Amino acid sequence: MVGILVGCHPPNNPPHTDNEKEGVLSIEKFLSNIPISDVDLNDFPYLKVPKGAKSTNENICENCTFIFYLDSLNKIPVKGRVFSAMLEQDPANNFEITTYYVIKNITDQVSTLGGIKVFEGDVLPPMDESVKDNTTWRLNLKDNSHVSSYLIRRGESNIHISVATNHIPKLQLIVVESKESVH
Repeated sequence: MVGILVGCHPPNNPPHTDNEKEGVLSIEKFLSNIPISDVDLNDFPYLKVPKGAKSTNENICENCTFIFYLDSLNKIPVKGRVFSAMLEQDPANNFEITTYYVIKNITDQVSTLGGIKVFEGDVLPPMDESVKDNTTWRLNLKDNSHVSSYLIRRGESNIHISVATNHIPKLQLIVVESKESVH
């Protein structure tokens, strides 16, 4: 995992891989560098909608597989309980939201819950048919979509959070509580 991962990888440098030619990332090695959070969590999906925003098109999918971006090139399938929603301006509120505001709000919430931002940057939609065939939930990405990825490591599970900002003025939020990575 890359990006703004303090103490593990400098921003914008690829993570250590076990096989540099094939770009195979050792998830176990990466996870061992992330502290386990014991912070009390709210109810699933654990995050609150930022002030001035509203959540629409909410869906929950049990035992589904989702593609989680570790950096602009590496992604892994994670399996678990998936929450998906669109975040947009609440017309009933005069407080105007921006993409920066929503990302900062989610980053702050994840940090408070003992998690980290592992990546923020532009990604390409999954082109690989095997990725499409082996997932039940994906970010709705367009060419050169901007994605922020977060991870909260728990003793019994990992919480993967992704925000795609290519839907301006809406942002897509996905939260996955996963007991396992799918390899």
